[in-house]
Amino acid sequence: MGQKYVVIDVETTGTSPRKGAKIIEIGAVLMEDEQVLDTLSTFIQPHMPIPPFIQQFTGIHDQDVEHAPEFYEVAPTLTAWLEDAAFVGHNVQFDLAFINAGMQEAGFPLFQGAVVDTVECARLAYPEAPGFRLSQITSWLDLDHDRPHRADSDALVTAELWISIRKKLAMLPKAVLHHLDRLAGFLHSDLHRYIERCIAKAPQQLPYDLEENHGIVFRKELPADKPEQRSVSLKETLSKGHAKRSGWERFEERPGQLEMAEMVYASFKERSHAVIEAGTGLGKTLAYLLPAVKYHRTYNQKILISTQTLTLQEQLMNEDLPLLERLIDDRISVAVLKGRSNYISLQRFEKWLQHRQFSLEEALGLGQVLVWLTETRHGDLDEINMAGGRRNALWESLRQNHYQEEHAQRGWEAFCFYARARRKAEYADIVVTNHAMLLSDIYQGKNLFAAYPYVIIDEAHHLPDTAGKYAGRAVHYTKANRLLRRFGLDTKQSVVRPLIWFGEEAGITFESGWYQEREDNHAVLMYECDELFRLLTRWCRTSSGRRRSEVGRYSQRFIPGGEAGPVWEQVEEAGRRFLALLEQEFKEWQTFEKVWETQPSAKSFVNELAELNAYMEQLDGLGDNLFHLLFEREPEHVYWVEAEQSGAKNAAYVYARPMEVASELSEQLFMRKDSVVLTSGSLAVNGSFDYMKSKMGLNDFLPQTSLIASPYHYASQTQLLVPKDISGVNDKHADFELEAAEYIFHAVNITEGKTMVLFTSFNMLKQVYHQLKEWTEESTLSVIGQGITSGTHAKLTKLFQQQDNALLLGTNAFWEGVDIPGEKLQHVIIVRLPFSPPTDPVYEAVSDKLQREGKRSFYTEALPHAVLRFKQGFGRLIRHSDDRGVVTVLDKRIMEASYGSSFIDSIPRTNTYYEPMYAVLDRIADFFEEAKKR
Repeated sequence: MGQKYVVIDVETTGTSPRKGAKIIEIGAVLMEDEQVLDTLSTFIQPHMPIPPFIQQFTGIHDQDVEHAPEFYEVAPTLTAWLEDAAFVGHNVQFDLAFINAGMQEAGFPLFQGAVVDTVECARLAYPEAPGFRLSQITSWLDLDHDRPHRADSDALVTAELWISIRKKLAMLPKAVLHHLDRLAGFLHSDLHRYIERCIAKAPQQLPYDLEENHGIVFRKELPADKPEQRSVSLKETLSKGHAKRSGWERFEERPGQLEMAEMVYASFKERSHAVIEAGTGLGKTLAYLLPAVKYHRTYNQKILISTQTLTLQEQLMNEDLPLLERLIDDRISVAVLKGRSNYISLQRFEKWLQHRQFSLEEALGLGQVLVWLTETRHGDLDEINMAGGRRNALWESLRQNHYQEEHAQRGWEAFCFYARARRKAEYADIVVTNHAMLLSDIYQGKNLFAAYPYVIIDEAHHLPDTAGKYAGRAVHYTKANRLLRRFGLDTKQSVVRPLIWFGEEAGITFESGWYQEREDNHAVLMYECDELFRLLTRWCRTSSGRRRSEVGRYSQRFIPGGEAGPVWEQVEEAGRRFLALLEQEFKEWQTFEKVWETQPSAKSFVNELAELNAYMEQLDGLGDNLFHLLFEREPEHVYWVEAEQSGAKNAAYVYARPMEVASELSEQLFMRKDSVVLTSGSLAVNGSFDYMKSKMGLNDFLPQTSLIASPYHYASQTQLLVPKDISGVNDKHADFELEAAEYIFHAVNITEGKTMVLFTSFNMLKQVYHQLKEWTEESTLSVIGQGITSGTHAKLTKLFQQQDNALLLGTNAFWEGVDIPGEKLQHVIIVRLPFSPPTDPVYEAVSDKLQREGKRSFYTEALPHAVLRFKQGFGRLIRHSDDRGVVTVLDKRIMEASYGSSFIDSIPRTNTYYEPMYAVLDRIADFFEEAKKR
């Protein structure tokens, strides 16, 4: 007899039965193994009104449940089904809590049997899935889900998901299943019985593309098919006729794409640099990939491509590269190379699996890695959708570091993923990396990319800022505190405690007084760290006045060794005490490490020593950074402290940044490469590239420049609207936040959500958010606020896309990199022109420097920077050729200031209207009414 499951989904009036929420709909599926035996679907009488938000979310209204059965009428069926069955649900504890609350109220026994959570199991089976909400995972698996947030549909698709998970687990190798069976004991889901059945049926022999080492199974490094190196024609390849013959029916021939491709090729051939702004929809990735392939095949030169974001890197490898291979009917040899710390250490992973006890997070994460290793070709930990991502402690502990390169890896040398990536890069025609890796190579002199004289830098507008951050310094309390805890003798996170234990067994011991001194000094070090950052926070809060950072923190510049006042004197005194003790402890642990490394048994503890070495490097870096930040002023650098407005009294951040990176980029990048092509959608201001050329140190190289317009018809696809009666920036007595909230409120009622509002001030965002929440309390509008609604930038974007009537308020991160094509985004509201605040530390320092040089900082720095940012914000709206929508600017300076035309002239030509607010709102209504008729 097979195993019995009951998949249950409930729709409810709220989130918790303890707070009085009731079931309004139940969907259930009775299964035996993977066979559906019966289904149940019914509304339930809740004896309370259904809140408007729930009605909008589920489509279930009061009249639907008016004559519905009581829960007690359904309870006998559910009780019979659940006997000797496992309760299955997507986020099972939610559904189980409501079912048991109903059972208790109806006088039936509570369910206390086995449970299966398909969220947890989907994470285990599909570690690379982009998300695990029911709609996300089922869409990714191509499972039909026609009516989300309805219990019957959700229950049926959850049953399909569970079947898919079972099939995936059944295909895993026996060695992997044995590990999962042990880890399953630490999960919420009862998987033991099913995994045991899978183990019994699993073949002994591995498939040809897998191999096993030390009980861990992973993909073999199979030789790739070599490209035939056919000659490539730019014009022919990018023609519609050729694309059609290649089977690409939807290919759109774009003259601008060919123009860009020819320019990239010419730059390589002439060994000159180029700066190219590519409008939205041009297909710029294909426009630089194709000439890169052609140049390599003609002149046998390797090409390096660098991107800022993982998103673009994935798009390049997973979408654009396969399309280009299809167009040229040949393989292209491309390798991705990231920093060593992005790759998994199989040796560390092996050590983890030898532990006896695991937390839920650890067991689930290790299970994900086990499954992922049977699929990944790259070993890049970013591929795993692990809860918390890089903030996950397990993720951190599985990273590689250079210590493992210098010491034996105990049977893992031949299987190192980073070494594999280096080998692939060595033989690849094109190597794809990221700006961080490229800049690391430049600033640390690693010469990893010295053999690549031809470089393409995509998302190039990020290069100066990323270089500035990389050349600067930063220390903040949370990170420092977390690092110091690693050196405690009695903390769970201790990096030294395992070596002390193993050392005692191996006869490696120090005097008992030495250990006591480390423990005592660690306590003092933690105290001094708290004291230093508490004083920094106090100084910043009392000195900053009205200065705020983009995220709303207090912000104040300082000069290392050049500040006065009693609080700063206390900061310096605390800094000296902390650094002196930190140096002492670093030397003591350095001695401990060296003693260990000289022991014959050290080879058995490479994993532990690698981890200690990695944290010792970080400890050394913490001391070096703090010393330079507080006491050692570097010329042409700006220093500042940020502190949270509320919360912990030691939540301080200390930064240093060079005022310019042009000379460094000029000497280390552009002088050393034959040709560097820089491209982005935002590089020109009023048709001129002077600003970005100056920021990147390109002026002396006379680069070729080109601004290639978008192929989209903005005049018919969008409108630019500016209310003329809204308060201006200099209207002292106006309540601008209230006026902005009022406009947004009326506008979203016209578009039914589908609106993104871009702010330059987090404080203003908060005020507008709370006003809108008050006005929309009884409506179905979902108001999502960055920094208020919990979640990362990516999660808030997904949340916005998943709802039909949603409003997203964002600051810095949302001005670019947000791609929401189609009807989900129809209105972008830019609250203020995106000038850097005059109190922004870097802008303030650069402005002072320009003034000393006799230059007008507003026109030299502030205006061009704001224009490029504005272009990025405007570009959030039209992402595809059939997108339509409007952009509103609630800042009259764009129409009234002498410099306003710089903003309008830098975006694609569109219809602009400067009218009273009521007329603007009418125009929005007319625009979308007209769009419906098309």
